[in-house]
Parts: sequence; C-alpha cells; structure tokens
Amino acid sequence: MASLCGLVRLARQREEWTQADLARRSGVPMTTISRLERTGLASTDTVFKVLFALNTEPDDYFLHRLGIASLTFSNCMWDNKESNT
Repeated sequence: MASLCGLVRLARQREEWTQADLARRSGVPMTTISRLERTGLASTDTVFKVLFALNTEPDDYFLHRLGIASLTFSNCMWDNKESNT
C-alpha cells in the first residue's frame, strides 16, 4: 500500500515540479510540503489542497487506505430531503 508521503512525492515528480512549484500551486507553505513528503503528516485541509493541485483524486489514496474499492454518491446521504418527507 502506498504511503501518503510517497504518493505526494511521486505525483509531484510526475508533474516535474519542485516542492516550491507545488507549494505555489497548492497555496501550502513549502516547509509543509517538505514535511508531508518526509513524514506523511499534515492536516486534512492541507492534504486535500496538495492532492487537488496535483490533480490526484483524494479517494485514490483515502479509499484505498480504508479498504474501500469505490465510492459512489448512492453510498452517501448528502441531504435530508427524503428523510423529512
């Protein structure tokens, strides 16, 4: 199973970006990018910003980590309209 730090590093390298490039495109400080690639530690908000900048779907990583093969909108209840009728 791929680690978050490995996923971010490989995706960044695939784009041929430096950590500074990723920091600028994601709006996340370069020191945070560096820490994320070294340790995998970052807030959920930071992880989503970085993955979005890398054009990597968050579910590619998180669903795999949770052992879920796929997720569709039918698996989730996004509003309560039906339950209020």
